[in-house]
Amino acid sequence: MPVTTTPTRPDFYTSNGLKIPFTPQYFEELKPADLSNKEDLVARYKKDGYVFLKSFLNRESVFDLREQYMRQFDNKIFKEGSSPREGIFSGQLQYKPSEHGLPHHPAAQFVKNSKFIAFTHNPRLTAIAELLMEGADVVQLKRKPLRHFYKGTNVSSRAHSDYTYLNDGTDNVLTLWIPLGDIPMETGGLLYLKGSNNLDLTMLRETVNENGEQPADSRPISGDLKEISDVTGLPWLYTDFEAGDIMLHDPFIVHASLDCNTDAMRLSTDVRFADINGRIDARWLDDWRGDDGY
Repeated sequence: MPVTTTPTRPDFYTSNGLKIPFTPQYFEELKPADLSNKEDLVARYKKDGYVFLKSFLNRESVFDLREQYMRQFDNKIFKEGSSPREGIFSGQLQYKPSEHGLPHHPAAQFVKNSKFIAFTHNPRLTAIAELLMEGADVVQLKRKPLRHFYKGTNVSSRAHSDYTYLNDGTDNVLTLWIPLGDIPMETGGLLYLKGSNNLDLTMLRETVNENGEQPADSRPISGDLKEISDVTGLPWLYTDFEAGDIMLHDPFIVHASLDCNTDAMRLSTDVRFADINGRIDARWLDDWRGDDGY
């Protein structure tokens, strides 16, 4: 069911197991844009680096896709009495989080599934990409990551900007983040660092690393969202996403996700469009796999 009431917020959330207090210093509510005002949509995207659209896709079609994906798993991962369509976690893992998207994992095969391909090629997605990219001849990049997170694993997306992973091609790229199910804050909501599309990200990364974090993968900025907010003085934009909502963002805005702390599993996908007249990053011209290194 959609979120219909204002939830009671905890004192803090976590991302990759690290706490961030739920206070106005660190969080600001994300406001949806008006789809009917196309000029305002384009202006907001240019200024803010993102646009949030409510109920853009058919809710039931999103849950249809969620069900198709979840049915690839053993029944043991689903809570007794629940359905794959709901995707309620039993607490028993079939695959380790580190196996997500590897060749033997269902996600690696599902991104090649005809239903997934048809869903991600919805003409409305192409049309909104063309609008925000202001008439560019757009092409959808074949590589579309599928993220599946579980309660109790403290695995979530570290703070990053997309261009870090797309820098072998044009920067005229648009990302559509699509929640495949309801993803309120507690389920691992996506966060955007307000105004970060205008930050010097090299300097931010260096500052964070000087404060102690030396990750094996240097592409993400950090897993410590509180520290990023402390360093920049910027809050994280949040909302309780519902199936049918989409986020659209440019390749430079910093974003991350919270940990999944509900029995409902977190599932989402990223669909990207690029200007076909620019150089396309060749790493994004094949299907996503969890071990492709990109």
